[in-house]
Amino acid sequence: MNEIIQFANKHGYETAEFIGLYNGAKAYSAIYRDDEEIYFIGLPAIILEKNNSIEWVQGEKSMEILNYFYPDE
Repeated sequence: MNEIIQFANKHGYETAEFIGLYNGAKAYSAIYRDDEEIYFIGLPAIILEKNNSIEWVQGEKSMEILNYFYPDE
């Protein structure tokens, strides 16, 4: 998990939270600041980890992934 948080830090985010498995990859939601406040900084960022590879996902793909986990929201 430390690698995921460090990866989020490199992209300007404070931390990340595991949200589940997506197409065989561990999916994490990047969290801008972990202080109970809401920040509007653009489309959500997702971090995918699979086979020791970490990928930063934003844009339509991040929305697709979030809709996979939260289809009714």
